[in-house]
Amino acid sequence: MDFALFVLVNVALFLRPQDLMPSLAGIAFYNLLIVANLVISSPVILYQLQTGIRRSPALICVMGVLAAIVLSLLAKADVSGAWTFGLEFSKVVAYFLLMLAVLRTPRRFGLFLGLVVGLTTVLAAICVAHFHGQLDVAAIVHAREVTYDDVTGSQRSALRLSAFGVFADPNDLSMLVVLSMLICLGGLCYRKLGSLRWPLAGVLLFLGYTLALTQSRGGLLALMAGVGALLMSRYGMSRASLALAALVPLLLIVFGGRQADISGSIASGTGGSRTELWYAGLQMIKWHPLTGIGHGHFVEEQGLVAHSSYVQALAEWGLIGGTAFVGLFYVVLHSVWRLKQVRSRIASPLLHSFQPYVMGALAAYATSMLTLTRCDVVPTYLVAGLGVSFERLARRHAPLRPLEFTPRLAMQMAGVSLGYLALLYVYIRFIYRMF
Repeated sequence: MDFALFVLVNVALFLRPQDLMPSLAGIAFYNLLIVANLVISSPVILYQLQTGIRRSPALICVMGVLAAIVLSLLAKADVSGAWTFGLEFSKVVAYFLLMLAVLRTPRRFGLFLGLVVGLTTVLAAICVAHFHGQLDVAAIVHAREVTYDDVTGSQRSALRLSAFGVFADPNDLSMLVVLSMLICLGGLCYRKLGSLRWPLAGVLLFLGYTLALTQSRGGLLALMAGVGALLMSRYGMSRASLALAALVPLLLIVFGGRQADISGSIASGTGGSRTELWYAGLQMIKWHPLTGIGHGHFVEEQGLVAHSSYVQALAEWGLIGGTAFVGLFYVVLHSVWRLKQVRSRIASPLLHSFQPYVMGALAAYATSMLTLTRCDVVPTYLVAGLGVSFERLARRHAPLRPLEFTPRLAMQMAGVSLGYLALLYVYIRFIYRMF
């Protein structure tokens, strides 16, 4: 029952019935379903909280983000905002806890992977049909990008595929599509699926077409990073480097156009404006290092989000809260990566086969957040929960100690956050200025 309800929660999250059928607009399907799911799953959730929170550094990080959101606003004497946004993010925490409680067997984990790919494919099909004028959905508004030719002064515009709900932006949709492409690739290589593998090839091609229609550079970069992490986890550094040397140029040729123009976007267009926002974020961190400028205040000061989940988290929640967010993905990536050492001893054939692909999916999403602000929405914690659930299940029969929250791990997380800020400063100060 708990798994069936969790499936419905994700259907409501991905497809939002109230957007597809305006007559249902007054019904909060997602909220109703997640409350019911929490009630049914509460014994398992409480047991996990009582017995293993120290052995779940990812959960500590998520709780730390919640605390940081509230504290960042209380530090500004915004009690109302602290209550409102704290309650809103509590829904995200609830989803994360549910995921850890529900995905407690390899079979459920495999079914959930299939659910993510299936829902992404349905969402993409609706959006592509709308894009080509075959379907009318009022909630979908595709992004129009206008560019100017520096030589002729002529104006050009192009539509970029968008979805609705939490994936209404082309870049947000591309993050989901890349995640599903890497899971789909894992399914293709999982021999126990037998003849069921071959329809996945068509799904993979369709998702690739969907990614091309989004024209998202961040999505393409995420795909390349995900494929790179997959290959390194599966074949090692040397062989992965050789494969990437051939694959990266091929991907740039296949997608082409705006998506492949990586260097040209650094100093102009969206790339230039993003860099200016990142610099503004660094200044905010400099002047408000502990509790940040307050959740939601980046937009108030700059008129736009930071276009980087990590910059946004560190600027709004301070070094403590931002480190909890950065640390969440450090912990998840490190946990799944170290399974590579004992992959041959993972008992479940499904988990044994999917370890490189889960690693690739996590790396892809973490990379996409370098240029997108998605630090407080459910899909981000779905991906983190995917990594935590996979590591817990795969480690059950493998000779690997659980990663515990210790002072040493906390120092590593802080080091990653400060290292990221240092690299970002170097990029802005030296590399960006060169273009």
